[in-house]
Order: sequence, then structure tokens, then C-alpha cells
Amino acid sequence: MNTPSKNPVGARVHCPSCTHTVPGTVEYAGKQLKVITGQKCPRCGSSLDAAAVLYLWQAA
Repeated sequence: MNTPSKNPVGARVHCPSCTHTVPGTVEYAGKQLKVITGQKCPRCGSSLDAAAVLYLWQAA
């Protein structure tokens, strides 16, 4: 079975506290993308642990 690498990648995530789309770092967890724990929202300072991944930055 070929699994994706665990390299962190940049993405746009939805902050649950201030409801804005902010930059964050995510990694692959199986077939899903998961926000790396311990990050803070640059707008409001709340934790992004429960944030949803909206857009993944990757080369075409």
C-alpha cells in the first residue's frame, strides 16, 4: 500500500472562533488532511486544532 508522506504543507483553514479563513499548516492523516496541533489563529489568537481545511496550496 502506498501511503502519502507526513510532510507538512501550507493550506487555508477556517478558524472556528473568528470565522475567518486564515493560513495554517496541515499534514496527511491517511487519506484526509488534518491541521497540525498547537497552531494559533493570526487574527484572534485562538487554537486552530478544530479548524477545517478549506484549500490546499500545491503545485499543479
